[in-house]
Amino acid sequence: MSASLKATLKLAVLDGHTGGINACAFSPDGSRIASAGDDGTLRLWDAAAGTSLMVLRGHENGIMACAFSPDGSRIASAGFDGTLRLWDCKTGAECEFRVHVFRGGALASIDIARNRIIQAEGDAWRWLAWVGPDPAHGVIRYPAEAFGPLPG
Repeated sequence: MSASLKATLKLAVLDGHTGGINACAFSPDGSRIASAGDDGTLRLWDAAAGTSLMVLRGHENGIMACAFSPDGSRIASAGFDGTLRLWDCKTGAECEFRVHVFRGGALASIDIARNRIIQAEGDAWRWLAWVGPDPAHGVIRYPAEAFGPLPG
């Protein structure tokens, strides 16, 4: 590949993440870029200028995917911590709704503002209350049975 071709392929370098980048997404109007990193941050960038607009923090470890809503007002991020989070693109605030995915594919939808479960599927109930620190992954979730048999 020629040097001139390499130079034309390099559009911009967006500095900010402290680890690898797992996914990027353009907003529907093309004005912003979202990047999901191993450092646990979701970053929004001005696509034309290449400048950082905001850094969204909340995942307990890396983020594997991100996508804008069709109107560009929200962005979803899927983390290695087993959560899907929704963010307001204007304020950077996490929206009041979160989805947790547990071992075996069980799901729970949670209203984080009111600290209540909206919906739980499969064996999600087994994983919702039992958490502990895990230096490698932030938080580890234990099934309820790990602490003894459940009452019958």
